[in-house]
Amino acid sequence: MATMIPEMLAVDTSAFDNIETTALDSIWSNQGDIADMSQALIDNANVLADAAATGDMGATLGAVRGLGGSCGNCHDTYRVDTD
Repeated sequence: MATMIPEMLAVDTSAFDNIETTALDSIWSNQGDIADMSQALIDNANVLADAAATGDMGATLGAVRGLGGSCGNCHDTYRVDTD
């Protein structure tokens, strides 16, 4: 799914009346950053898969934190704060 993120965000939907989104408008002008963040997500997902395959709980938990950091980095940068 992470490989699809740049494609899903390639069309600027900010002017569409029938789409609700929590994305900031800056997401549409930073496609290179989105691609980089998506690649980091993919890389961290692969690290998690590798760690989980070893059965090492510490490594797996560390990889989960890394993956969550990838998600949070993009959300913190490009999503409206809903708190």
